[in-house]
Formats: sequence, C-alpha cells, structure tokens
Amino acid sequence: MVNLLKTSRKSLVTSILAAGLLTSVIVVVLPMATAQLPMKDHQMANITGSVNVREAINNFINQNQKVSFSQASETAQNQITNGTVLGGHIGIAQGYLVYTFFVADNGIKTGYRVTVDPGNGQVLHTSEGFPLKSLGLMHGGGVGGNWKDHIRGGTWQDGAWKMTNQTVK
Repeated sequence: MVNLLKTSRKSLVTSILAAGLLTSVIVVVLPMATAQLPMKDHQMANITGSVNVREAINNFINQNQKVSFSQASETAQNQITNGTVLGGHIGIAQGYLVYTFFVADNGIKTGYRVTVDPGNGQVLHTSEGFPLKSLGLMHGGGVGGNWKDHIRGGTWQDGAWKMTNQTVK
C-alpha cells in the first residue's frame, strides 16, 4: 500500500510537471513560430470588395447635406451679434453630421463655437462666449500669446484682420 501511494504521488508530480512544460511550450514557442511566418512587404494586397465604405459615406453625406457650407456659415455668423466667422468644418459630433464654426465678436473680444445642422440649417448649439485672449490670439489688439513672433503683424480693425508688414514682437 505504501508503494502504491509513493507511485501515485510520483505519477501525480510527473503529470503536473509535464502539463506545466506543455503549457510553457504552447505559450512561449507557438507565438514565436507564428511571428516568424514570412510576410511579403508587410502590406495587404490590393483588393476589391463588394462594400465600398468610402463611396457609401460620400453618398450618405451627399443625400443628407441639404444646406451648403456657405449658408450654414452665414447662419452661424448671424447667431452672434457683430459676429465674424473665422473658420469652420463639417464633421461628426455625438454621432451626427454637423457643421462647426468659430465665430468671433471683435467688439467684445469674445469667441463662440456654433454648431449647425447640415440637413436643415438649424443651429444645434452655441457655446458660451470665451475671451479670444484665452486662445493666445489677442494681445494688445493684435496677435500674441503662443503665436507671438510666429505670425506677420496685424490688428483687428473694424471687425476685420488688417495685415502690416511687421513681425509681431
């Protein structure tokens, strides 16, 4: 009986060691072997599938964009008293296709983000105003902050940017 118990214990230890060794081989050697499979140029071959996502997205935008960028820009500008659109783009916000514009009221040196729906032209959101200085765009009536020494000189005059030939210092 004692011999049988010793033999069972040896078999159990041997089985555990064998299982551990097998697991180590699978975990260590298998990934190394598959990582060394030859890959020509490390790029996928040119393919032509049946679902062209780029084309589908373009079609979707064309079918749903009923308001032009310039019309939406005018809507955004009119949303802010004395507003001037400084930039904008079409994109996706919270899963919706939107125009987003940056509109400034130079009279009070304040900027706003205005979001317009390209499907119906409605203003979806207008941010609270924030000082243009917080963007590093205004400094003493001209460009400054982080942009100082990087932009040719100019100042805001009569609601528009007027260029000079001097570098901002």
